[in-house]
Amino acid sequence: MSSRKTVLELYKRLNKIAKEVFDQDVRALNQAQEKIRIEFRKNKDLEKQDEIDQKIKIGIDVGEILKKQVVQIVKKPEVNVYELKLRNSTEKLQNTIFKPNVELPPPRSKKCKDPS
Repeated sequence: MSSRKTVLELYKRLNKIAKEVFDQDVRALNQAQEKIRIEFRKNKDLEKQDEIDQKIKIGIDVGEILKKQVVQIVKKPEVNVYELKLRNSTEKLQNTIFKPNVELPPPRSKKCKDPS
């Protein structure tokens, strides 16, 4: 597959991901699309294949991060109530249970003790 075709497919894919991730957030969607445009235009004159491949890899990684790690918070009509919008592609990690009344040990001394 030619680099040109790969780059064009990546451009379309990133814009599609941005539309999915920033659904109903016109401002964030416009900013994401503008950033995609700027980065692709900035690198349009690359000629070395290894540089092109590196930029393609970065673009693929950015798409994966957008899909898996970006979430939206939407304000509900009620006062001070927000809803977290998760997609099926959102990466959900194990959370450590927070214990508000836990007693923390005292901080260790930063001074080195004399070995003698």
